[in-house]
Amino acid sequence: MLSVVSIIIEEPDKNSGKVNDIISNYRNYIKGRMGIPFDDRNIGIITIILDCDINQVNALTGKIGKLKGVYARATFQNKAKNLNQGD
Repeated sequence: MLSVVSIIIEEPDKNSGKVNDIISNYRNYIKGRMGIPFDDRNIGIITIILDCDINQVNALTGKIGKLKGVYARATFQNKAKNLNQGD
């Protein structure tokens, strides 16, 4: 299943290493990654595209979400076919 995980990191100088350590454990499932620093706001944003089952995505976001000042949310591919007929 494809999913997109969006991560907001407050104080990236302090927290990015912890986030990257967790993400590296899922490297076999990562199909794409983008990171954008917002230095003027002291935050960083990472977006990851994964191809794995929902339990692995939930494990990743759960571990990241336990870090203080780090927030993660996932969006999942809709498995139902033909919902958008006519599009």
